This record gives sequence, C-alpha cells and structure tokens, in this order.
Amino acid sequence: MPELTIKYKNAKVKEALTDFSKYLDFEIVAEKPKRKSSLYKQIENGLKDVKKITTKQSKGLSIKEMLNEK
Repeated sequence: MPELTIKYKNAKVKEALTDFSKYLDFEIVAEKPKRKSSLYKQIENGLKDVKKITTKQSKGLSIKEMLNEK
C-alpha cells in the first residue's frame, strides 16, 4: 500500500484529514508526539551513544564502570 506523509501545523487540518479518511478510504497511521517524554529522550540519547560506540567514535564502559555508575 502506498504511503504519504503530511506535515501540518494546525489542529483543524488534522480534523479535516480525519473526516476525509472516512470518505476516501484511507487510514491515518501515526503522528509524532507533541512533546518528547524524558524516557523518550533517554532512549534517544542511549541510541546516539550506541551509534558512537559502534562507529568507534567513542569507547564504551567496562562492566566494572557500569556497576559503579550511580
């Protein structure tokens, strides 16, 4: 099934798209969160750290260092 991404700034556009979806047989699958939660930010930062380690831009922590972290 083809996909289309629509970015909008106005809540009325979302309402209109929802109404159109009922008549034109399409589905609104996902939307971005309005604000990133602190857990989301922690996960995002963790993934950036993993990327740095895998691309050898940074050295990972040893087991001893991880266990002593507070």
